[in-house]
Amino acid sequence: LESLAIKLERFYNVSISLQDESMKSFKYSGTLEEVTIEEVLRALEKTSPIRFEINKNHVILKMSKK
Repeated sequence: LESLAIKLERFYNVSISLQDESMKSFKYSGTLEEVTIEEVLRALEKTSPIRFEINKNHVILKMSKK
């Protein structure tokens, strides 16, 4: 997730914080074209134990309690 977060920061011009260090090791692959940052984050929520908050240009990724 750490490398994905860096790519998302650059592409969407946002800052992303990971609230839990263990999230850094999550791995993802795939291609998403012409989608909003919210759509990307919702996809992450559906495939990972992650939830997100957006405050202006700052995204906070947290571990879900599922």
